[in-house]
Amino acid sequence: MKRYKYAVFLRHPVTKDVQHGTIEFDADGEYMDFSELVRKLNMEQNICKFNEGHTLIGLNIVSVEDI
Repeated sequence: MKRYKYAVFLRHPVTKDVQHGTIEFDADGEYMDFSELVRKLNMEQNICKFNEGHTLIGLNIVSVEDI
């Protein structure tokens, strides 16, 4: 199993306020495909870390670790 860590960068289109942070989740199998990534990005524990109204300007992989 693998643990994925991503850096997320968001910006508010009106105020230009920028937020950034990291999110982590485990793959359901040996590797995480794109559809699994999108489902996990939508999980409440990932969304609640950031303010509403911001748009995604960057999503970068930080690390993939065996667990």
